[in-house]
Amino acid sequence: MTERKEHVPTGVIVRAIIANKQGDILLVKRAPNTLDGDKWCIPGGKPNPMEESVPAIEREIREELGVDFSLVYYYRKVHTPEIIKGKRWTSLYFVGELNELPKHIDEAENSEVAFFAKSELQEINIAFDHREILEQFFVDFVRR
Repeated sequence: MTERKEHVPTGVIVRAIIANKQGDILLVKRAPNTLDGDKWCIPGGKPNPMEESVPAIEREIREELGVDFSLVYYYRKVHTPEIIKGKRWTSLYFVGELNELPKHIDEAENSEVAFFAKSELQEINIAFDHREILEQFFVDFVRR
């Protein structure tokens, strides 16, 4: 008889890789009381029920940074094998531009926002699997 595996629900996260003209990447520092608090991450969040991914990332950036986000292209999908908050997560990464510099940050989720050069990424604590995502992004970006 085969063992039944427990079903683990999947959650979706949308994230935006935002670079300035110098190629620096915008990251947000997670608020201390959040998962992976006090670490830097790629901005984004969860879509609302029935919300599609592109409107979700546009809304998340507007809520977190107070500015409009212009989608340039869909980058990639990443599945997280670990169970976090009772779910396995699928993250959808988009690349885009800000129409202006961030006006404010949602302090319930983040404590700071800053642009980092590729060389500076090794010097900061980065949340989740975002270091690997950014390293691969730079490899892929150089190919374009």
